[in-house]
Amino acid sequence: MAEGDFVEVFSGEQRYTYQVDRVLVVPPSAVKLLRSDATSTVTLITCTRDLKNRLVVIGKLTS
Repeated sequence: MAEGDFVEVFSGEQRYTYQVDRVLVVPPSAVKLLRSDATSTVTLITCTRDLKNRLVVIGKLTS
């Protein structure tokens, strides 16, 4: 994933499209990213290939 890419998330038959705003690599202790706010965003979190850090993809709702 890269900035500008699109992610589609489905809830039942409803589709939500998000545009990737940020891609980050952070340590596992970076829990600040889990805070919610008033914006419509999606946050995808997985491990980096070396399993030492987290790869975080944040997108903003477009539709």
